[in-house]
Amino acid sequence: MLRFAGIVIAALIMSGAVTKALASANALDDDLRETFILANTEFTIFHEIGHAAIDQFDIPVLGMEEDTADFVATMSMIHGHRVEADIRQAELLLMAAEIWIAEWQGEGGVSGDQHAYWDVHSLAIQRFYNIVCLVYGSNPEALPDLLDTDALPAERGFVCEDMFEQSRRSMQWVLETYGRNEETRNPGFGIVLEFEDPVTDTQKQMRRLLKRSTMVSRLATEISARLDWPRDILLRFARCPGNPDAYYNDRVAEITICYELLEHFGRTIDEQGAEMIERVCANPATRRLFGDRAGCALPRESGAAR
Repeated sequence: MLRFAGIVIAALIMSGAVTKALASANALDDDLRETFILANTEFTIFHEIGHAAIDQFDIPVLGMEEDTADFVATMSMIHGHRVEADIRQAELLLMAAEIWIAEWQGEGGVSGDQHAYWDVHSLAIQRFYNIVCLVYGSNPEALPDLLDTDALPAERGFVCEDMFEQSRRSMQWVLETYGRNEETRNPGFGIVLEFEDPVTDTQKQMRRLLKRSTMVSRLATEISARLDWPRDILLRFARCPGNPDAYYNDRVAEITICYELLEHFGRTIDEQGAEMIERVCANPATRRLFGDRAGCALPRESGAAR
């Protein structure tokens, strides 16, 4: 289960002081909005695939399974988008990362501490730092200005390369042990897609976006080809009234991603677009990488006339 409980106020990439803000979220172009929705959907799919793989292949897990699923999602996106070779491809993962620090802030709220310390998931703020750490560890030479910022304190950043390498070896072991090859036992099994009929206009828009982007069908094909699944895994997009979430049902080997969760992604960027851009522009690393797309103002040079 991904767990998007409470008030999730997502931001686009990093946290920090304001350097430049858009007048309103309406200034966000459609491409950026769709990228945000698809990035968070991709992370969600890989997270639930992690749960399915642990169940179907009976993979031993030390610690909490939810942490492992997050690591599977992060490493899958790092490798899938070749972040090690081109750090600009980290944009999608960083979009997915900040939603957790935003949830942490939203859970506290104005009414006091509402964090679920007892939950099977790590705290939202920890999930944020885990993703950012793996991204940094995958290509630290390309992100020197990310280290020792609010997004990645130096004390954590110094261990991120080792954390990435440990995760890389773990993923490689899974692929070597359970991957599909010439001697695969189950060549006919894989990920089966199903799109339940949506109800609201917004849900219909989300389904059109998923099909038009081909992201979901591409992931289903790639995941089916890489692992020797012992049975079909149903990946279904469905209505879940009042429950913006995603989950894996081990009794029937079925992943459900709720249209309500995708609607939530859309509302989040619509309502918080200006703050998202501010956060991109405030962090030196993300401003350098994505500032042009975000419309960040150039930093004032030392001694420049005011």
